Parts: sequence; C-alpha cells; structure tokens
Amino acid sequence: MVLMPERCAFWPARRMLLVADLHLGKCETFRSFGAALPIGVNGEMLARLAAAAKRTEALSIVILGDLLHAPVGVTECLIDEVASWRAAVGAEILVVPGNHDRSLSRVLGPWKMERMEPGTRDGPFAFHHHPHTIEQTFVWCGHEHPAKTFRRGSESIKLPGFLIGTSVGILPAFTSFAAGGGPCVGGRFFPIVGKEVSMPLEPRLV
Repeated sequence: MVLMPERCAFWPARRMLLVADLHLGKCETFRSFGAALPIGVNGEMLARLAAAAKRTEALSIVILGDLLHAPVGVTECLIDEVASWRAAVGAEILVVPGNHDRSLSRVLGPWKMERMEPGTRDGPFAFHHHPHTIEQTFVWCGHEHPAKTFRRGSESIKLPGFLIGTSVGILPAFTSFAAGGGPCVGGRFFPIVGKEVSMPLEPRLV
C-alpha cells in the first residue's frame, strides 16, 4: 500500500484508492447554526480526490466512512456540487458507512456510489470505518483523524498523518476541516509534511 500526501492510500495491485472522513456538509452544518465559515472547503477536497484518482489511474475509490457529516448539512447545493464532480470521475466509488453517515442512502443514487459492508475483505485486507482487529487480516480504517503536534522551542505545528500498526492502518481525515490529534497509539505515525509523507518520527507531544 502506498501512502500518499493527498491524505489517501493507493493499492497498486487493485488500482484502488482508499480515503476516509471527508465529512462533506460539515461547513454547511456549522453555517446552519450561525457560524461564519468560508466557502470552498468541499471544492478543494473534491479537486484533491479527483487529482489523486487521476494520478494513480485508480479504477475504484473506497471511502472508509464519514463521507458525510450530518443530515442538516446535506443540502441541495451540496448534492448538486458532488453530482457534478462525480460525472467527471470515472472510477467506481464504494462507501463503508461511518457513524456520521446517517443520510448516506439519500446521496448514494445521485452521486452514483455504492455501499460497501463493514469488514468486506479483498486479498490480505479488510475495510472498516472504526479500527477493528481481524485475525490474519490487515484492516484499513479511518474515524480517529490521526494527527500529532511537533514542537521545537516555542514553535509548534500539528500535522495529519497515517497511523500504521501490525494489523490496522488508520488513514488521516481527508478533509482539512478536522482537528485530529488523538492519542495516536498502537502503531507508527507517518506525518504528511507538505507534498510528502515523512518517515515515522517520535515528536514531543503538546
């Protein structure tokens, strides 16, 4: 599996792109409660996903849960925006339901996506939203939004990354509109630094 700086992973043998935690509609949800948030978050994320699919020539994209954020954020404008984007992306798109995907059935048709059952296996891998352990199988998942804060003197920076253990790999949130920064235990953390995925580091957490 190739870890990519676009916050996704690519399985060359299947030409399969893995992503997690897009949280589409999160900005729309916050705006519905009166928060002043910039537009363009969805557009940037969709463009990044399309570029990753094109660069890898992916035949399929598997979304490891939390495609959506909340029902109130699934507006007609969002449905139209993603449908327009989808028309230009030729890869098959499969969605493993996540805990935020309460309106998933509403968008699968318009967005020409299919549901993938949690725990579906393909070769040595299985696909979940939440981290799971399955005997003799490596599980790819999301949910935890792994990120770490690196500190040098008075300066600090939080970087998203991949948390890779012996039997579970956790992808970073694909959306940039997610705080992240949980405990990141149970594996090696590969931070995304600019346009590269760095080798594992052992930073001081703050």
